[in-house]
Amino acid sequence: MAFEINLGSDGSSKGEGFKGFFSWSARGTQDGIIPPQKFYLNSDGEKTVCEEISKTGILFDIYNLRTGWQRFSGSGVEWVWNDDLIHYKPKPEGDDWKQGFEVMTCIGKDQTAVWSQSGTASMRALSHLSKQLSKADGKLLPLVKHTGTEPLKFKSGTSTAIPTLEVVKWLPRPSILEEIPKVAASDGEDVSLEDLEF
Repeated sequence: MAFEINLGSDGSSKGEGFKGFFSWSARGTQDGIIPPQKFYLNSDGEKTVCEEISKTGILFDIYNLRTGWQRFSGSGVEWVWNDDLIHYKPKPEGDDWKQGFEVMTCIGKDQTAVWSQSGTASMRALSHLSKQLSKADGKLLPLVKHTGTEPLKFKSGTSTAIPTLEVVKWLPRPSILEEIPKVAASDGEDVSLEDLEF
């Protein structure tokens, strides 16, 4: 099953309400603008803490979620996307590839941001969240709230903080997300989010 998606990363369909890129920072940003263990928005280089995800929650367009392999290279960010949410492609040749994902979010009623990130903390957060998505009906979107963090220590001695995400409730798709094309399975079958593998 193949998927097609356009999350506006080429600038063609971001729309007026596009607020930028949404990210998790376990250690805080290197420039010190974003403190540790915060979600933040990056809009044309301007970083601000995203308070909404901890206060009221934000909508995740889970029906347009995609997963794959990501790395940073001399030419910028590279992605190798999976064909569907169930099967991961083999790790690409070369160094520094990490599992990641991309999902459009809706902040408030009229702003969108793309969460496009790789690495252990974000993938573990998505894995935890995926268990709560079994109630997805193909129509309503989850309002997701950041409720805390879970520490994780690696064998190397380094550590990270995994954001705990909770589905607060399910809401209709807002009109601002209607402007963004939905993922369409080529064979017309629905993908069960219960089958996500990480």
